[in-house]
Amino acid sequence: MEDKLVVSDKNESSGEKEALNSERRDELFNGLQEALDSMEPEQCETIIAAFSKYSLSAEDKDRLDKITVFVEEYDFDEALALLQN
Repeated sequence: MEDKLVVSDKNESSGEKEALNSERRDELFNGLQEALDSMEPEQCETIIAAFSKYSLSAEDKDRLDKITVFVEEYDFDEALALLQN
């Protein structure tokens, strides 16, 4: 499986990322939690991809990278546990 969805700075054409305000951050994380609860990998990947246009804290980026791996492995329980910590 070479198609890894990783939150990365490399794919940004402009190099500039939007600031992620707490309201939008909460909205995206809540959407991700719902997608994980529903075990919908495509929806999870869409939401994770939406994070890539924002400047993330190191903690959020690390968390998303780990969640991405769990989603790719269809380990939704581990992804949820990580998201809720």
